[in-house]
Amino acid sequence: MFKTITSALKGSLVYGLGNISVKLIGLFLFPLYTEKFTLEEYGIIGILDISSQVLVAIFGLSLSSALFRFYFDKKYSGKQGELVFSTLSILIVVTLGFVLVLSNFTGGISQLLFQSPDFEKLIRVILVASSLQVINNIPTTVLRLKEKAKLYAIANLLKVVVILITTILFIVKMNSGIIGVYYGQICGSVVYLLILSGFLLKNSTFRFNRQALKEMLAFSTPLIFSSLSAVTLTVLDRYSLNYLVGLDDVGIYSTGYKISNVLLFIVMASQLALPTILFKKMDDKNNKRLYSKVMTYNTFVMMILVIFMSVFGLEIVKVLARNPSYWSGYLIIPFISLSILLNSMRYLLTLNLSIVKKTLIVAVIVTIMSALNLGLNILLIPKYQAIGAAVSTMVTQLIFLITTYFVAQKHYPVPYEIKKLLLILLVGTVFISLGFMINEFPLYLRMLIKLALCMLFPVVLYFLKFYEKVELERITEILQLMAHPKKAIRSLLKQ
Repeated sequence: MFKTITSALKGSLVYGLGNISVKLIGLFLFPLYTEKFTLEEYGIIGILDISSQVLVAIFGLSLSSALFRFYFDKKYSGKQGELVFSTLSILIVVTLGFVLVLSNFTGGISQLLFQSPDFEKLIRVILVASSLQVINNIPTTVLRLKEKAKLYAIANLLKVVVILITTILFIVKMNSGIIGVYYGQICGSVVYLLILSGFLLKNSTFRFNRQALKEMLAFSTPLIFSSLSAVTLTVLDRYSLNYLVGLDDVGIYSTGYKISNVLLFIVMASQLALPTILFKKMDDKNNKRLYSKVMTYNTFVMMILVIFMSVFGLEIVKVLARNPSYWSGYLIIPFISLSILLNSMRYLLTLNLSIVKKTLIVAVIVTIMSALNLGLNILLIPKYQAIGAAVSTMVTQLIFLITTYFVAQKHYPVPYEIKKLLLILLVGTVFISLGFMINEFPLYLRMLIKLALCMLFPVVLYFLKFYEKVELERITEILQLMAHPKKAIRSLLKQ
């Protein structure tokens, strides 16, 4: 089991190198944004970013998830190239059709989002950027299926370099304003496709498989609503802030959200690496212990990162944001960070439902959670503004996790280590609260205390009998390897 988890860790690290670079674009450019854009303009970027997520959920038809599910199906053994070609073909047609249709309504969309028709050009650019992102998802999915993590990392790193360079050129040299952000994204997506075009062609068979596509669409149709509802759940906070209090609060919220999103490095890296391994093991006799341990280790590692991001949030925001009007965004970080952790736990439960093909249940749950989140936003945002939106997100994710757990256990029971998971969450929350309580201390003193809090978290769990004997042995081995980093890297790459 440890060998399997080590393999997943290796994949996660390599995927993560590419993925974190994409997620860090926002942080790399954040100082530039705070210098060039007002808080209201940054709020506009926040609204456009989440609108792009909605478009990707609609355009994509959840076919990348279907491709992942059917690629290893014995029924299509030897026909994987046809699945790739059929998926890519239909998505090109669908995205092109959506762009042509929606281009006729950009004025209305602008009015709906910003109560002004002045953002039509921006909306058109967002349509193109979103379409390219949908197409990008296919070579990304094939890379995951073929377990080409290194190629994935290289392609993403090059994409990031292109986005950074072109975005800076558009904003600084060409004074293009907000639209330059999305011109840069388009340039990066085009380069990504060009880099992977040869790989994609190599793994495609130019034959349209109607039967396979029919089954994939039957599988993905419930996921379309699930994906859209999931995105809606993610973006309702900023839409609600925009309509209930204004773009300045969207800007403050987006500041905390952007910084918290660094945590998505570990989340999305694991989400890229784990499904391949877990689906391959779905017919093994001892797979459920593996699933249980993956949940525990994932939550443990995530909580360490959540504690760090939360307790050092104030200092991180002040270093990155050149405009003091952005600084209050640090208050958002703990709530969003914990929400990301809860969501990562819920994702692992959702994989179990995918194994037994209960995707419709996922769609129903997500839809209910979206309605709950909207209600909480309406209740909390008018009084508490950005913090109200953050609390609403965290509470919704907690209820979402609990609901998904009971449903997943009914259809695909796994003996999760509930006591350990609760221990991680409770101790982690206490540490985060302690970190916030010392924010008024002198800088040098609070930095020392916060660093101590981050280091003491796994130690406190030791005294609370969290670790098994074999886990302590592995931790000892890891600490010994950390004393010799070059040896550790060589050992990991040989796994």
